[in-house]
Amino acid sequence: MKKLFYTIIAFAGILAASCSTDEDKLVFDPSSSVAPTLGTLAGTTLSSDGADLTFEFTQPKYNVDAGVLYALYASDSQDFGKQEKLAATIGGTTVTVKQSALNSVILNLGGEPGAEFTVYLRLDSWLANNKNTAVESSLARSGVLSATFVPYSQLILDKDIYDHVWVMGDYSGWSHDKAQLLYNYSKDGNIFTGVIDFDDKAASGIKFTGAASWDEATGNWGTANPDDASEAASVTLLNGSNDNIMCYAKRFYKFTLDKKALVLTKEWGADVIGIVGAFNNWGEQPDIEMNYNKDYVRFWADAEFTTDTEIKFRADGAWGYEWGQDAVVKGSNIPVSAGKYRVYLDLNKKTVELNTSMYGKTEPSAGGDTPEPEKPAVWSLIGTIGGTNWDTDTDMTNTDGEVWIARSVALTANDEFKLRFGHDWPDAVGGTEANSKSTIDPTNPYDVFKPVLGTVFATGGMNIQVGVEGTYDVTYDNAAKTILVENHKALFSLIGDINGSGWGKDFVMTQDGDVWTSPVVTIGGEFKIRYDFSWADSNTYGVAEGTTVEIGKEFTVVQPGGNIKVPEAGDYKVIFNAKTLAVTIQK
Repeated sequence: MKKLFYTIIAFAGILAASCSTDEDKLVFDPSSSVAPTLGTLAGTTLSSDGADLTFEFTQPKYNVDAGVLYALYASDSQDFGKQEKLAATIGGTTVTVKQSALNSVILNLGGEPGAEFTVYLRLDSWLANNKNTAVESSLARSGVLSATFVPYSQLILDKDIYDHVWVMGDYSGWSHDKAQLLYNYSKDGNIFTGVIDFDDKAASGIKFTGAASWDEATGNWGTANPDDASEAASVTLLNGSNDNIMCYAKRFYKFTLDKKALVLTKEWGADVIGIVGAFNNWGEQPDIEMNYNKDYVRFWADAEFTTDTEIKFRADGAWGYEWGQDAVVKGSNIPVSAGKYRVYLDLNKKTVELNTSMYGKTEPSAGGDTPEPEKPAVWSLIGTIGGTNWDTDTDMTNTDGEVWIARSVALTANDEFKLRFGHDWPDAVGGTEANSKSTIDPTNPYDVFKPVLGTVFATGGMNIQVGVEGTYDVTYDNAAKTILVENHKALFSLIGDINGSGWGKDFVMTQDGDVWTSPVVTIGGEFKIRYDFSWADSNTYGVAEGTTVEIGKEFTVVQPGGNIKVPEAGDYKVIFNAKTLAVTIQK
């Protein structure tokens, strides 16, 4: 039985001399504290094996004898309206960041692989109380450091975008490099959760650390009670404890660690996670046993279903722990069409994926096999558009369900194109054989399809050629298998925190003279009005500084203006007069 012993670090003068029982209170003078300051960081083109990035900082001054906690944040703007906590090693006067971690955060902030992206960094610091958690009132915030990077395409790992704690034990040889992690998915800095594969060694001992070290200053948590009951629902932890947690004996566990209360909670434990369903008479035959990818923290299995079926997931071939639709505990059955699938189950982020392209292929891992590049889940136009030669995709935008549109596509008389999914040819569509004698280019020996503008047509296999130079909108309905080509029409639309789109989708308004009206949408916070799907200042409408938005009351927008913010999230209709610039938001 392996036990580790650690030196207890004593902090003097942390609490007031009056012996307060509130462990979060420290006696210090905020007016005398000095925030940390950041040095400089050179931008670069990031790579998966690139050298770690480092920059200097000056430590904050609190004039109190206590530990200090740090957090590094990244944003796409200097005002940090949108920010991500960045995994970093902070010690002495140096901050070290792995290129892979920074790359993941940049992609998460909206950066595009191969394109320059300016990232803004900020270092926050707090005094630590005697539980080694932050004293919120002591927050000291550095100025902003910026640098420009070129990210690369990657499969994003949870450890690169979420704060985490290390799960130590015999299963990892007590090595931080081989340890699995619990993640702060809520980004509250306190609640850490995750699935761990102990490889049948959980009973040999478990501890947790707040960094890749055994330093109590960053957290070194063992059990406060060595006699914890077998398979205890919860365990009280103690920073600096010499006692490992010995009460768990299954292979897989999902744990939740409350860092402030120092309580570890077992959500479930199992030796096997399997797929069960109508295909095996709901367990009359063996379940399909799933593998676990510890890098991508998800279960997976290849499954072939010869007929349409329904499935669920369960632990140890029994119904004590089960998951259905959207990985919900005791959720509804998941309908599955006949076919071959790589089935993914993520019990951390509660997602289920049926992936046809990965069936039979090597499962990617962070330190092993390199996965095939992921195909973008998007329909696109490809052809001789804009001088290209069937080698460049023009991505379409998903507007509703399986409806996709490419707007403002400039086509010459001789241009030809098709539509395809995932920038690949297995799923490609064009025009029908009918009306396929309209080739304009005399050098082209093949028939092409000339659509009637503004008329929906069924898909086929022919190249599409409009025949008249102009600017067009192309709409594809993948469910109905129809295409519409029409002259481009500029429209007003809403864009923002709408229907959960996160500023990634326009919601087209309908016109009645000068008045444009949106459909009823769920607005979670802020939005803008824009014309012709453009962010140009002359096409963007928001509020003037100091404008108060009231539901049901008319107000005037300006160009480009600030974001329009509703008083509270809800379902709204937006009415916009393009002539007077008057806007009314109706509940």
